Amino acid sequence: MTTLTAEEIERLADELGQMVVEVALDKPAPQGMETGSEAWHAKRRQGIGGSDITTVLGLNPWSSPQALWRLKTGRDQPSPGNVYTQRGQTMESGLLAWYGQATGHTISAGKSGRHRAWPHIRLQGNADGQVDGSDVLANTGYMGDGLLEIKTTHQASTMAARYLGGCVPMAHLLQVHLYMDVLGYQWADILTAIGKDKHAETWALDDCRMVAFRILRNERILQSIAASADDFWACVESDRQPTWGRHRLASDVVMATVSTKITRLIDRRPP
Repeated sequence: MTTLTAEEIERLADELGQMVVEVALDKPAPQGMETGSEAWHAKRRQGIGGSDITTVLGLNPWSSPQALWRLKTGRDQPSPGNVYTQRGQTMESGLLAWYGQATGHTISAGKSGRHRAWPHIRLQGNADGQVDGSDVLANTGYMGDGLLEIKTTHQASTMAARYLGGCVPMAHLLQVHLYMDVLGYQWADILTAIGKDKHAETWALDDCRMVAFRILRNERILQSIAASADDFWACVESDRQPTWGRHRLASDVVMATVSTKITRLIDRRPP
């Protein structure tokens, strides 16, 4: 196993354009559950979601495994939503429709669920949408239906710079891998809408730069996600705080991104 120092992990991740630079957006609630409600937060506390996994691994500069543990054990309360999370939720349905029209793919509602080894592996996921696999050429290696993830960010953000530079941020790469594992997908598309006004509650789609990538699942990343999640949840169940800053598998995850097949599908500038 290759072991890297914390400084080497950060440098390599930054060179790959996959450093975690912003807190991942909270997902909208599953159907029949109100986002931000007590039931919604209770469900999130039951397992590890896509926006948690970079924190579990110690790759999130905005949080830590210890802070996440305090949330999962009910010691701390989650922060309320902000303009960024609200904008993502407001624009999601329009972006799903836009993606279908732009690609010619049939887009349907996203699935939600728990890992097949639940409760041993406490992973849970909630996809934004699903891409009909019959619309995708079989010889590309992307078999079956695909997961669709929607992101929004403003043009001055580091996240936008990564996407426009042809890279997928680490937080989003791990998020869709967790969802692929939980929900049974072999590939995932990420559509990112990049707007001008950082504080706007929504953007007109015609005014956004649209960037999309297709990602083929990497089993090495999935193995590290499951193992690190198992370590973290053992801490939750035993009520003992995690002792790591960087998880022992963090360097493996970063190295595995090098061999992950990622293809840029769309880069559309506003008219």
